Amino acid sequence: MDPHEQGPSIQDVLRRQDVHRSSSLWDAPLEGEVVPGVLKCRHREKGLLEGTKYKLVVDDNYEQGTCTFKSVFWAFRPCILGFKHCRPVISIDATHLYGKYKGNLMIAMATDANNKIYPLAFAVVESESTETWGWFLTCIRRYVTDRRDLCVISDRHPGIQAIFRDTNRHYLQPPMTEHRYCLRHLCSNVNTRWKNDTLKNLVWRAASATQERKFNATFDLIENVNRDAYQYLKDVPKEKWALTFDKGYRYGAMTTNVSECFNGVLKGARSLPITAMVKYTWFKLNSYFDDRRNKSIEQFNSGKKWCQYASSIFMRNKAKAEHHRVTRLSAQQQAYQVDTPHNPGTNGHGDHTHGVNLLQRTCTCQKWKLYKIPCSHVIAVCIRYRHDAEQYIDPCYSVDALFRSYAPVFPALKDRLSWPDPNETRKVLPNPRLIREKGRPVSTRIRNEMDESGGRPRTTPWKEGGRKVQCGLCDEEGHNRRTCPKRNEVPTSGGLTD
Repeated sequence: MDPHEQGPSIQDVLRRQDVHRSSSLWDAPLEGEVVPGVLKCRHREKGLLEGTKYKLVVDDNYEQGTCTFKSVFWAFRPCILGFKHCRPVISIDATHLYGKYKGNLMIAMATDANNKIYPLAFAVVESESTETWGWFLTCIRRYVTDRRDLCVISDRHPGIQAIFRDTNRHYLQPPMTEHRYCLRHLCSNVNTRWKNDTLKNLVWRAASATQERKFNATFDLIENVNRDAYQYLKDVPKEKWALTFDKGYRYGAMTTNVSECFNGVLKGARSLPITAMVKYTWFKLNSYFDDRRNKSIEQFNSGKKWCQYASSIFMRNKAKAEHHRVTRLSAQQQAYQVDTPHNPGTNGHGDHTHGVNLLQRTCTCQKWKLYKIPCSHVIAVCIRYRHDAEQYIDPCYSVDALFRSYAPVFPALKDRLSWPDPNETRKVLPNPRLIREKGRPVSTRIRNEMDESGGRPRTTPWKEGGRKVQCGLCDEEGHNRRTCPKRNEVPTSGGLTD
């Protein structure tokens, strides 16, 4: 056997298992009692998985003893328990299925203490609509988390916007839930309408500004570049897309990158039957939790208090703080003025004055409130008056929170013959309206400017095998045939050169 040859992937193994169990499984998105049974097995296994949630929705059929599949939601117990120690921010997204039947896979993702992906919940639905998005968010609120001030980041899908405008859904209204837009999608919408890179970059700069004066200055530039784009953005509530008006609900997260990244991870599973898809997410999440749990224990045993994400930001701010000048305004109110020196090497940075109040935990630069990590002005005050600046870092960034997020364990599943009886005893049939048209379905979405990146391909612990892109011309890694630097040197006809 070739030592470089990889073994079968998880999705291949699951596909073989499910096809072996049911010859009709590939002719339907799910088989009779399989999905209700496998989900109930994860839901109740003598209490070991108590708390893992699922919801199967079906339509009644005229044929007695049968029903038609409509949607299914699932969230594993370890994810639900661990999310209590993550930031109250989730991003939601949906992606198309590739199998014989059309449909969408909805996912909800969070981030852990080290700003890494934290999978939370999944659902398979017929399509993206107001009804399906409302049902998915209701399931999250009912089965996964009831935390106040939960921030939900999404694109501007009409169905999602309609759900958050519905005041009858009190659990999706402030103060329970805050809705925010993904900045990448907003910039993409602007670029699609007006096809202007300068305009797109200005929108990104305005949305990322942490101070209102900086936002206003950039917003004025947008008006000068394109009046229509300016009016388009003016009609969008500022708190939905501009960081400076966010009040700290985002924790600095501006995009749905975490959910879109996981969409790519699940690409191989989106052509699987639903039963195999549920198992696939279970295996992937179990492996990820085990890896992250071990790494968090190593960090904890090494004496680290804060995760690398927060620690690196804190140290950068601390280096800046060494050059700030601090003036105490009131020892009793812990109010201070911080002046920053002029920096000739930057455009407009430095030579500013900010007010810091340690009692109220505020700084006029707003970075402390927006990111929940002390800014350089706060650190400068702490250095000058010998306070511990690290006490002002939000506990959600601690190594302890990281460990607690991954501490819940995925216990072993029972054998199929030991599964409990499902609640839905009727045979679940596929929806004939969702049969895909003849022809090979597209398995890769059309790329747009949102996919452009000047950086190197990133590796991820989610990808099986971890193989990088390999060029078909020169056999080197990191690029493909189209972008090969030796494209004009290597013959492509298959013939030999002199």
